[in-house]
Amino acid sequence: MRPIESAYEINSTIMPRILISVIENISDTNGTTVRARNIAKILKNKFDILLITRANSVDNTLIASLGIEKDSIKVVRPQRTKLWNIKLIPIILRYKVHIVYCVTDIFGFFTYYTLSKFLKYKIVLEAHALAHKEKSRLESMIYYLLEVFVGSKANAIVALSGITYRFYKRFNKNTYFIPVFVDVSIFNKCITKNKHMERKVIGLIGPFDITPNKGQLNFLYANLNKFDERIRFKIIGKCDKRIRDERIEYTGYLKSLEEYVANICQLDALLVPAEIATFGPKNKILEAMSCGVPVFSTYKGVIGLDFARPGVNIVVCKLEELTQKVNELIFDEKHMIEISRNARKTVEMFYNKTMLVNRILLLLNRLL
Repeated sequence: MRPIESAYEINSTIMPRILISVIENISDTNGTTVRARNIAKILKNKFDILLITRANSVDNTLIASLGIEKDSIKVVRPQRTKLWNIKLIPIILRYKVHIVYCVTDIFGFFTYYTLSKFLKYKIVLEAHALAHKEKSRLESMIYYLLEVFVGSKANAIVALSGITYRFYKRFNKNTYFIPVFVDVSIFNKCITKNKHMERKVIGLIGPFDITPNKGQLNFLYANLNKFDERIRFKIIGKCDKRIRDERIEYTGYLKSLEEYVANICQLDALLVPAEIATFGPKNKILEAMSCGVPVFSTYKGVIGLDFARPGVNIVVCKLEELTQKVNELIFDEKHMIEISRNARKTVEMFYNKTMLVNRILLLLNRLL
């Protein structure tokens, strides 16, 4: 994998402008938008940032937390508009940009690529996963062709997983493996031994209005009575499909990172009963590992998580074995503490924010 080792300082009195493109509503909370926010945060002090998002409106409090001027957020309305590519054109023509950073925006890429021929800016595609692997047979071919096209035309590609890296490297020599980063300092207060001795609290993290997470919620509901009766469950994030059961607690949508971290810290383990592989690293797994919270996952749940070591830093099994595996291990204090410690070390070693941010900065400065 092609390495990028350290950051490079800009020798210029004028900050180059980087346009960050995210086709989803930046105010929503999912893997794509959280990543886009993190990219904006790390670039804001080095570059002039322009962020384009597709939404009806954006959360002003959230935008303020990014440290970006409100005028630097361009909203393409309405949220589900089919005219995304067309509506991007006047924005690009109005603002001179040096680099367009597409956060898994393979659709907007076509507009950016076409205009780059006249406006002479560079394009970075950040590839989170492989869309063609997640679609039906007919859609798979269409998405495969899309990913081949954008992969071959981008000036550089940032791949968040080894699977994604190997795919795009075939079409673009300027493909870099830079895993998703985690600011472990946010989770430092969480590092404790198992929280509850007699009873355990296991979490599921949403939001639960997207297909992969809906399946995980349904798994819990269908198998609730198969779990040890001493186990309680905390459903973290937006969840409209609720049941009345004394063993289940719902947090609802959490507005702040502090609330989110506090709820993860209360867990004895995280459950990821994934039936659909997304071929990219899951933020919620890495965040739990950062907290030293043991993770129970299916094999499909860890596809794209390159440094997962089943039985060492995470517990992995088949979906049909997951309930039994949880009952078998969750009360094994020694084993859970070992998994917890190894998980935290893995994040510190391979997903360290400082190291990975420097690689991104160096890549961008090479393109300028």
